[in-house]
Amino acid sequence: MITLGDPCGIGPELLLRTLPELASQASVVVAGARAGVDLLAGGPMPFAWEGDHLVTGGCRIPWIDPTPQITAGGLTLGQGGAASGLAAVEGVRAGALRVQAGLGDALVTLPLSKAAAHAAGFPIPGHTEFLQALSGSPITRMAFASPGLCVVLHTVHQSLRSVIEELDEAAVAQTLSFAADRFAQLAGRPNLRIALCALNPHAGEGGAFGHEEELLGRALARAQADCAGGAWSRLPSPFPPG
Repeated sequence: MITLGDPCGIGPELLLRTLPELASQASVVVAGARAGVDLLAGGPMPFAWEGDHLVTGGCRIPWIDPTPQITAGGLTLGQGGAASGLAAVEGVRAGALRVQAGLGDALVTLPLSKAAAHAAGFPIPGHTEFLQALSGSPITRMAFASPGLCVVLHTVHQSLRSVIEELDEAAVAQTLSFAADRFAQLAGRPNLRIALCALNPHAGEGGAFGHEEELLGRALARAQADCAGGAWSRLPSPFPPG
């Protein structure tokens, strides 16, 4: 299940460029405003509509448009607004509900504009928080995964000032424990090695550049204690220099 994202943004172009390869590897359904693709008519990536299917690059893809009232005539490429924000958010909603209903195995989201979503009346910080609200999950975290390295973000979609002001030992420990549990299951590895990034330059350099690393160190120890006998082993982090 792929959501188009903001129809005035990069999502429609990314979709047209990647669909042929994606469709050769999986059964793909797209949710979003057809108008976003229509904005690219006459461009280097030819496409056509056959009923509720998009035809491009030799593939025929089922399409769900939750906002058919939005047309290309009311949108401008590169200029998001209330209409494109509405289309983007409702596309994510449609895709997520479809996966929750068992009609899809995974959700892939193309970029949306937070400013456009806000203009449409959706004060969401981003995809992660919106999907958490739709699913009712008590905890979610954004993560980036590769075969050799996985990175989990503790703070997202907030100012740098607020990151420092809201730093909390219990919350950091929760992120560490949650990440360890999820990735142990996803990777099928019982002995994950986890490092916690420092906040200040040089991990605070013994207090010379801040003391937040003391809090992070306590959070790491707390998470380790909570997961005693669990699926991960501690690394001595945040790492000091030298």
